[in-house]
Amino acid sequence: MATITKENIDEVQMHIMHQRMERFSRVRLVFIPILAAVLLMTLVGDHSFWRWGILCGFALMALLRILQALGRRREPWRKREHWSRSDRGSPVLAVLPMGCLLLATGGADSPMLPIVLFACFFIGTLAPSGGLAVSFALTLAGLVVLLTLISGFGWIPHLMPALFGGGSHLDQPRALLVAKGFAYLLILAWSAIGASLVRKVFRQMLEEALDARDEVLRGNEAHARELTVLSGELAHELKNPLANIKGLAVLVGRDVHGKGAERIEVLQREITRMEETLQEFLTFSRPLSPLSQEQVDLPRLCQSVVSLHEGMAYARNVTLSVSAPQSVFASCDPRKVKQILINLVQNALEAAPTDSKIEIDLRGTDDGGARVQVQDQGPGVPEEVRARLFEPGATTKERGTGLGLALARGLARQHGGDLHLENRPAGGCVATLVLPGKKETITREVA
Repeated sequence: MATITKENIDEVQMHIMHQRMERFSRVRLVFIPILAAVLLMTLVGDHSFWRWGILCGFALMALLRILQALGRRREPWRKREHWSRSDRGSPVLAVLPMGCLLLATGGADSPMLPIVLFACFFIGTLAPSGGLAVSFALTLAGLVVLLTLISGFGWIPHLMPALFGGGSHLDQPRALLVAKGFAYLLILAWSAIGASLVRKVFRQMLEEALDARDEVLRGNEAHARELTVLSGELAHELKNPLANIKGLAVLVGRDVHGKGAERIEVLQREITRMEETLQEFLTFSRPLSPLSQEQVDLPRLCQSVVSLHEGMAYARNVTLSVSAPQSVFASCDPRKVKQILINLVQNALEAAPTDSKIEIDLRGTDDGGARVQVQDQGPGVPEEVRARLFEPGATTKERGTGLGLALARGLARQHGGDLHLENRPAGGCVATLVLPGKKETITREVA
């Protein structure tokens, strides 16, 4: 289900209440056969063909409902429309089958008349709008009035089934029949009011829960911003002492030979790695600097990225190549796009097995932009990790910071494009960078 917001709160409310009603309706396996048996009993000794047609039709519908429920009993609950098309239409058409059932079983004296009260509450609770709920309630009230008039004036001679004595109505004073009609109207009104109260209380509970959730999220966001600023300050404070240590290591390395010199080299490499990590923290904690856009020859840019990693690729016995048309230009910040591609190529090199190939595939798009894909033949990204890889701190590397991909996507989206990862069917991973055309980029920057 989609994220709950105040904009879609009505849809969420309908979804939850429909789900509860769906589970409650499983009792129909017990009640529907009883209802069908009662309906068929009213046909004993009756010779009204119209009544036979209506009640046999309802009994057949009940049988189909039972078979449908049994067939779906083992299936998981699946999302359905909260309101059928017939219910979204005229309330009169939706209430018409109920009116036929009540007429066939005795009109205002029908033992099925309490179903009207249940229908009023059910419809009032699940209707997609308050206006539609009121329309249904008024239609049901009109049905009760019509049944009372038909029974009171004896407009249908054989309205009552033979099982109940036959005739146009039961042997009772007309005043009693009118009093019963008013009582049903009063209870019907209370059912409609009760349904409205249930909807309002449920909505109020959802709104309060959303307010509480939003407050917690705002607190978490503020805390995350504080941690980001703090990490940036710490990284900045550590960079200067680390640079001094690196300089001292270089000086010491001049006078050391043999095993000591090897250890100094290891120390220098570790200091360099720490500097790179701190630089990632600094870059991530700072707001993205404004774009410096120009028309960039992307094949040449991709080739320069490959040249930077030729030594690493040679050490791992991995082939790096660029597949691109002779001219693909895009309006972008070349420094930032190069930073994105360096991150993607480094990730691909770390994941690529020996004697494999990494290909940078570059293509232009119809809007004047470009699509760059970095394809490797590594193990790919596990499904449970792929959805979180662009979150700060999420990484599959043993010593990774989890900031590289988050920063790369941020730079791509600053251009108005995007960056995403997918596993290749033949094995490996493909990282796709999309850069929009010049017009779209400018529009997004102004916005």
